[in-house]
Amino acid sequence: LARGIPPNGVMALMVGAMYFLAWLLKAGSLVAFVSETVLIGFKIGVAFTLASTQLPKLFGFSAAHGNFWHCAEHFFANLHETNRTALATGLSALAVLILGKLFLPNKPVALFVVVGGIIASSVLGLGARGVKVLGEVPHGLPPINRSPADFSTGIGSPVSIDSSTLERPSRTTPSTGTFSPGRTRRRSPT
Repeated sequence: LARGIPPNGVMALMVGAMYFLAWLLKAGSLVAFVSETVLIGFKIGVAFTLASTQLPKLFGFSAAHGNFWHCAEHFFANLHETNRTALATGLSALAVLILGKLFLPNKPVALFVVVGGIIASSVLGLGARGVKVLGEVPHGLPPINRSPADFSTGIGSPVSIDSSTLERPSRTTPSTGTFSPGRTRRRSPT
């Protein structure tokens, strides 16, 4: 892979290519062969997984990583850490989204919620009250520059995206071919 392209960029390109290929092959028609019961179970599992990872954030504390049961246990064990300001902000945003879907169909209600959240955050100082805010966002896209290419190892690209603001690029050690983020690593002799 190219030295200058961050791994998340490569992943986005790969997923986009897979989606395009699935569309080209009309892979969506395969869903017709899956029973409704299996689809309902899958949807419920996804809903529980999303709820167990997002509810802690709604209540203003950090979420756990792992399977559903671990995340649910973490949520209930840490309910006493609820940030009431974060919970009120999140519930207000959810209420506006739900009411907007009911009373203003086909309108960009989510955009209004985002703009309202930005205004509320700056006017009310929500960051100082324990609500996690994004902070400063860099302007524009990362610059596209010419980076040196090492075609003897197959790494590098004549044109790449400067990833210095995103994350450190991966390198490969010539002797082992082991990938590691931002540093080289050798295998231990066995």
